Amino acid sequence: MADPWTFGLGVAGLLLTAVLGGLGLRTLDRWRRERIEEKKVDLAMDAISLAHESKGVFEGIRSRVSSMSEWDDMEVIPDEDPRERDRRGSYYAIMKRIRFHREFFERAYAMQPRCTALFGEEAEDAFTQLQSARRAIEVACEMLTYHIKQPADDEAMWFQMRADIWGGSASASSSDPDHVDKMLEDFRSGIERLCRPTLTRPRSFVDLWLGRFWPQRNKAK
Repeated sequence: MADPWTFGLGVAGLLLTAVLGGLGLRTLDRWRRERIEEKKVDLAMDAISLAHESKGVFEGIRSRVSSMSEWDDMEVIPDEDPRERDRRGSYYAIMKRIRFHREFFERAYAMQPRCTALFGEEAEDAFTQLQSARRAIEVACEMLTYHIKQPADDEAMWFQMRADIWGGSASASSSDPDHVDKMLEDFRSGIERLCRPTLTRPRSFVDLWLGRFWPQRNKAK
């Protein structure tokens, strides 16, 4: 005859195993969520820092003040008028400044997919605004250096390109806002909107403790 105590111990062992397994899964899930939260906080800090850094970067790139030393390595065109070389040099200086800040833009490129993974597609849209602003300046410098040399060549385009480089109106009589500056502002405000709540969200001890056993509480916040 089977020993009832043996049966009871077997059932108890199975129940204990199930409980311990459940606690182990809960612990693993809690650890995973905590790691994701840590990554979000670190990445949010980096993204906001980069967004604020972009202001100084683009102010330096788009500065109207330049010197001949910034284009002394520009290619020489035989018999080129010195005034024409200075005109082209003022745009070459801008492109050179962009290259000088290559490390900044590479950091932004590397950060974009990580922010998209943790904060959603809106983060990708924000970073796209940053890269589009850079590209608009590069294209404008290229066009004004080699294709549009004076307003008479294409007045609307000439004003637009100069506005992309240095800011201001896109025509002699227009008061339209600088659309490159608008892209940069959309980038900064987008990053702030997405990442700032991660850094400022109140997390009391009770919230952290209850979050281990009631994950929906933290999700509701």
